[in-house]
Amino acid sequence: MFTMNGGPGIGYVHVYTSGATFSGLYLKAGTYAAVVGTGSASTSIHATSINVTNSAQTSTITLSGPVESVVTGMFTMNAGAGLGLVNVYTAGASWTGLYLKAGTYAKVTGTGSASTSVHAITIAVSSAPPGSGSSVATHVLTADYLGGADGTHSITWGQAAPYLTWAETDVADANAIHAAGIKTMMYVDPNREQPGSQMWTTNTAAYAHDCSGNRVTDLYNKSVTQYVTSPTSSAMQSVFASYVRSIAAQAHFDALFEDDSGPLSAFAPYDPFSAMPCGYTDAAWIAGEIALNQASPLPIVVNGLSGLNGHQPSLTLGILKGTNTIGGDFEQCYASDSQPKMDGWLWLAIENSALQAAAENKIFECMAANTAAGGSSTDARIFAYASFLMTYNPNTSVYRTTYATPSGLHIFPEMGLVALNPTVAAPLTVASLEQSGGTYARQYGACYLRGSLIGPCAVLVNPNQSGSLKFPFTQYHHRLALTGSGTLDGGSASAAGPAPPASLGPEEAVIAFP
Repeated sequence: MFTMNGGPGIGYVHVYTSGATFSGLYLKAGTYAAVVGTGSASTSIHATSINVTNSAQTSTITLSGPVESVVTGMFTMNAGAGLGLVNVYTAGASWTGLYLKAGTYAKVTGTGSASTSVHAITIAVSSAPPGSGSSVATHVLTADYLGGADGTHSITWGQAAPYLTWAETDVADANAIHAAGIKTMMYVDPNREQPGSQMWTTNTAAYAHDCSGNRVTDLYNKSVTQYVTSPTSSAMQSVFASYVRSIAAQAHFDALFEDDSGPLSAFAPYDPFSAMPCGYTDAAWIAGEIALNQASPLPIVVNGLSGLNGHQPSLTLGILKGTNTIGGDFEQCYASDSQPKMDGWLWLAIENSALQAAAENKIFECMAANTAAGGSSTDARIFAYASFLMTYNPNTSVYRTTYATPSGLHIFPEMGLVALNPTVAAPLTVASLEQSGGTYARQYGACYLRGSLIGPCAVLVNPNQSGSLKFPFTQYHHRLALTGSGTLDGGSASAAGPAPPASLGPEEAVIAFP
């Protein structure tokens, strides 16, 4: 503890330092301190950060430049000619812009000295130098069917463009959708074939065989016999590459959505095979899938992350090691028709899958596959979206839903909530985000709704099937409130909803604001 003179109208104030971060000089009598904390100037302050200097800070300084490194509570930036590297302490600062990481650009206003360190008051983070026109995204990365055989034709592509990042479509609509500013991908399945399908071939070397020499088959939808191809086969790789070249020559696609990708052990529990391929191992199959994807002239997003390894994330994540595999899709991510809210060990496995994909810097497409009417599913939508934000990476995580809407576009107002600058960096597992009361929570320093700064926010989830858990924070007084259906169907989101509950019931989630 130390005592400082707070100036006219304040006088002497006791400042408690336990848990505070320090910057600047050694604290002693005669130095000057800038304190951020909680409490009252009329009684005492519990400091969260303290910056110590030789003289009173009567003015602020502003620096800008690229971020060199980031650690908890501080980052180092290059402030340019004559200044060089400067340590910036972040506790108590207000944030705008992107997630802070090495390679981004920061504009800092604060107290201190560029020759020693700066205690930030405001921090603006962008992907380009300040003043170059960069801005905060007005929605998280999103995906949906659009046009083609499975997407809506009830809207124009221009209506979807402000809200949609990726469109899964076909050759007929891809060029026009791309021209509207939306990335395009096309469905392919080189892993299961039957006569008349995309890449059916009579070359027997393209297929997997059991130890008796029979082709391995499965039964799709309990009625259609499919043949399992061999990803390690150069014949199948050649068929796949030829097919993709023909597609790329017809229309613009930024990526392919590859179905049934992953080790066969992930599919066997619910999609039984006639036999396993002779000499089969998961490791060899994953290596084969990587080689198959490498043969494609277009990058690949694999669908197969939902085939879990027991209660653990899918072995399909191993395919993300391939340089031409840019990401993976997790179907029934936090939601499905049979289970509107995923809970228990399954919820944990999905969160950890997201973290593992983010650690690889690969796309994690989270597909909340519930086809119930979106307008009557606001509670389930908040649960799924809060779960998504818990471990998402704003640069690589993609949110996708199938909740029904009148327009046919499955984009909802909550997707316009972009949470940046987490107070805790991405952990190795979601277990690190469990709070003392049992809820899982992650706090963000700068949260935007359709591009407008709201301030900090927190996402909280009780993924248990039974039992209520205490709401662990006191600084939040509102929660996200949703009304109506999709973004193009009159739906809306507000950060000024009612106060968070004192406790979260089973399978309940809250996105909270001050």
